[in-house]
Amino acid sequence: MRVWNAGHAEPVTLPRHFPSLEEVAYLMSVGAWTHLFLWLGRLRLTSTPERIDRVANILARLLPAPKEGVPEPLGALRVDVKGIKDNQSVHFMLCGVGRMRQATGMPLALGAIMLAKGQVLVSEGGVYGPEAAIDPVALLRDLREKTGLQAYIDVGMTQPLELDPTQS
Repeated sequence: MRVWNAGHAEPVTLPRHFPSLEEVAYLMSVGAWTHLFLWLGRLRLTSTPERIDRVANILARLLPAPKEGVPEPLGALRVDVKGIKDNQSVHFMLCGVGRMRQATGMPLALGAIMLAKGQVLVSEGGVYGPEAAIDPVALLRDLREKTGLQAYIDVGMTQPLELDPTQS
């Protein structure tokens, strides 16, 4: 599948919180829609906020609206971490499937609840990426328990990510 650099903040925020990281790339694809997004970008139709608004309004009129009661299609996620650990090449992978609203909205809501309860990893003020402020193991555990969303360590999704119960 073709991917592109999505311009997210993780390449900057992750190395700040995990100093052993030397480089982070955030690549993205939207499946069948990838070609449309690449084409719009090449034509510079998304190069300014005004152009983005114009294109979004046109696409909203052209694309079918979601139908009430019909679940949105499943999407897929794959995260690869490659590097050197203890002088050995390593490759860790997580993947899973889910519906966009559940897979993006629920972690955001759970993170907000954790912040409201004071379940944070930092005591100083400032601006932090989520990985620096919220315990990812606790967030993944809540996500699985409250939504049923499960991360896997293999593409076939036969090996669930095991979360160490002693970690918080």
